Amino acid sequence: MDTTHTTRYPALATLGFPMYSGCRNEAVAYAMEEMGISLDEILGKLSDDTILEAIQSSIEVMGLMPDDD
Repeated sequence: MDTTHTTRYPALATLGFPMYSGCRNEAVAYAMEEMGISLDEILGKLSDDTILEAIQSSIEVMGLMPDDD
């Protein structure tokens, strides 16, 4: 069992947040649904580069990036 997240964020583990590898989607859902934290509040803590990089990666994976032609 990977305890990295539990070790780094023990308070979140105590509050019942999912703490397994790849838990980010469930952790965000838990924060929003169970704790009442808005998505804007969560995303506001991330850097612009992190957000834009994730969006670009998603666009590329989904094949939505325009061709260079």
